[in-house]
Amino acid sequence: MAERVYELEEPLWIGSLEHVIPSELAGIIIGRYFTLSGFLNMLKTSELCFKKISIFEDKAEGLPLYRDTALSLQQSKRNVDEAYEFRRKESIIRTVENYYASCWTISDHESYLMWKNYASFYEGILVLTTVNQLLASLILHSYEEISDAPSIGTGKIVTCFFGKVDYGYKEEFGSDHKKAFGKNIYFRDENEFRIVIYHHPIIEDNEWRCAIKNFSFIKKIVCSPKSTTEFIDLVRKITMDYSLSELLVQESEIKQDSRNIFDGYIKKEILD
Repeated sequence: MAERVYELEEPLWIGSLEHVIPSELAGIIIGRYFTLSGFLNMLKTSELCFKKISIFEDKAEGLPLYRDTALSLQQSKRNVDEAYEFRRKESIIRTVENYYASCWTISDHESYLMWKNYASFYEGILVLTTVNQLLASLILHSYEEISDAPSIGTGKIVTCFFGKVDYGYKEEFGSDHKKAFGKNIYFRDENEFRIVIYHHPIIEDNEWRCAIKNFSFIKKIVCSPKSTTEFIDLVRKITMDYSLSELLVQESEIKQDSRNIFDGYIKKEILD
């Protein structure tokens, strides 16, 4: 079953037994920029790390729009005094702590800015895959555990979502979980696809780890633009150590293009 979270197309809920992936998303090429240590950690643990949204650089991320919050407060029949209104606002802000995300960029080519912000020009790694290949490789569960305790809200809920990030909050607020996919328009160059884990109740951990069945989802491993030959050879050795083909590892296209431009000038001077 798939429950639509946006009123339009995405994101969709992932059930515990099957992945329902819309055709318009399935074959989209996505990539994630890693530091060498982050890439090694994924291979060693066979886990994909999700970060709590509340620790992201954009502190407004994961929060509903103020107009939606104000409307919710106005419609509440229990909103009878300032103290209650303050508690409601505080509760709404606190819900950002329920969400963890694994963020990928939708692109079939490298980005200078993404290398700069999320990896390293010298010892960084870009892993390329597709939406359906990534989701098929992860062990994602959605479940609800009802506690025997008489208190309301003492159960445990874990729900998984995926979809494109909505830059500028253009989509209708069709679900409370939509806020985990809303982001300031000034980050739109990231062109992000994300997988989100909702965990209730809130836990203190800033990371959530999802088991990876296998690494067949990795279709290309690109080494950073200023990486040395020694670094590329090291990455090839690492991939072989984890039963991946060394042919997956490639030199950065940015590096190749820069070399081609430089060589062109040299050849032109020689010919002239």
